[in-house]
Amino acid sequence: MATGAPIFFDMWAGKTIHYSFTEIRFQIMKNRIELWWKNYIINKKHMPQQIILSMEGEKMVLNLLTGRWINPNGKLFQKLIREGFIYTDSLSDYIEDIGTIYDGDFEIDPLVRFFHSALIPPLSILANRLDIREKFLISVESAVEGGMSLFTLEKNKRSSLQNLTQMNYSSANLTTLIGIIWEEEKVKAWRNNVLIKFLHHLNLASSKHRPGALYGAFIKVNVLGPERMLALAQTFY
Repeated sequence: MATGAPIFFDMWAGKTIHYSFTEIRFQIMKNRIELWWKNYIINKKHMPQQIILSMEGEKMVLNLLTGRWINPNGKLFQKLIREGFIYTDSLSDYIEDIGTIYDGDFEIDPLVRFFHSALIPPLSILANRLDIREKFLISVESAVEGGMSLFTLEKNKRSSLQNLTQMNYSSANLTTLIGIIWEEEKVKAWRNNVLIKFLHHLNLASSKHRPGALYGAFIKVNVLGPERMLALAQTFY
């Protein structure tokens, strides 16, 4: 036995046992593997029990609007994409932060049951359908944070932002959504278009201030944040 080797009292054997540092490291690694395996088994219980396949053996996609699985190569899938539905490989990227879940003493990945492909309906539908939001733990805000665009054209050929505005969706919530994506290129283009429309809409014929000059001034000082820009946009929706 090496000098200075750790000494432990084995309560089950009722005697003192000498372990080498190599044996201790092996035991620690063994315990970690066992703990990982237990966590895996527990998480597996919460995973979808099967992958839905088409008759051709292709993986199907869950349509959140109907709760049905559809073929990603079918006509219905393509039709829904044209109507503003968004496809994702993993629904977990779009759901709300639901914190930590425990099964006994073990921590469960709360996203495991959302690790599947899905078709997410347009934002205006999400805003109206509490049943979808509750069943799949998704919200308009979490969908935008996940990457859904306020400028996606929906079935009526109007953007999600326009539809949300016209359905009297909360201005405070809309301001939050715009703030999330404020620095994106599409938002910058939208801000420019709204400002140009607004300035040309004003009756400035007799004024020394011309739309182009005012536009330059507004852009330069950047005084119009999400709330004010939304208020201007709502005059045209």
